[in-house]
Amino acid sequence: MQASMNIARLLRGSSSRARPIRRSYLPTSAWKCLEASSCFKIQRMNFCGDSPKRTPPTIPCEGAVTQDMEVEALLERNKSWAAKIKDINPDFFNVIAQSQSPSYLWIGCSDSRVPAEQVLGLAPGTLFVHRNIANSVNNQDVSCHSVLHYAIEVLKVKHILICGHYNCGGVKAAMQNTHYGFIDHWLRNIRDVYRLHKDELDAISDMDARERRLVELNVIEQCCNVYKTGVFQRTRLQTFRDPTIKTPLPRIHPFVFDPSTGHVNKLKVDWEKIIPSLRDVYNLYEDTNEDAHFPHNAAK
Repeated sequence: MQASMNIARLLRGSSSRARPIRRSYLPTSAWKCLEASSCFKIQRMNFCGDSPKRTPPTIPCEGAVTQDMEVEALLERNKSWAAKIKDINPDFFNVIAQSQSPSYLWIGCSDSRVPAEQVLGLAPGTLFVHRNIANSVNNQDVSCHSVLHYAIEVLKVKHILICGHYNCGGVKAAMQNTHYGFIDHWLRNIRDVYRLHKDELDAISDMDARERRLVELNVIEQCCNVYKTGVFQRTRLQTFRDPTIKTPLPRIHPFVFDPSTGHVNKLKVDWEKIIPSLRDVYNLYEDTNEDAHFPHNAAK
């Protein structure tokens, strides 16, 4: 019995699908062991006259049925959710099926504990979302910058919400002098944030408090990374010059979610100190009116 199970596992390999065992795979003794095992069912069919033929036994995929049932349960939950929404607003799905016009772009962490719409109490269609490890606006991240361009130029969002969260696994990993493999390329961006604020962070002796502060500083630096982009600068200048708007949009907001309370808090940031330090290097558009071109409260 044990021998047959070992053979089965060997033949199955890493495939998640059931695999037929052919007679030629095994020596006679091993094949007889399989035939005698209750784990397999040998079906005989007549393919020509009365001569019985043996079809290869199929190895059952362990746990596959249970796993599929878990996914099927999600689909049932979806139907229940959609029915509840329709009870509240029968036209809801007809409306959102036409188009989207969200006012907010959310750039947050992929962590499963920080679902954007739920923590803000928003319905589908009100929030455009991009998520990655540690809510990074990486200069080399084509996906993030594609979302940023689409949100600003096409959807015309008014607010960009950069949201980190305490107890972030990406931030924790970045604080360790450990090689994690491929993800180190991504964590280096967070380590760069630590380098920029090393004196402040090293002065915090409590490691939990230091980690929480790095979460906050990382959010602020990602806000600065949005500020550096041409699409953000150009759109703010255009909206300020537009007589129907007269307000530079979009605006950037640094948020941190606390999983222990469920609250999203806005960070207090001295933008009047930060923005001037960026302008000489990162400004891509000039304007004679300094206030029109990225006023000090550009990211408030």
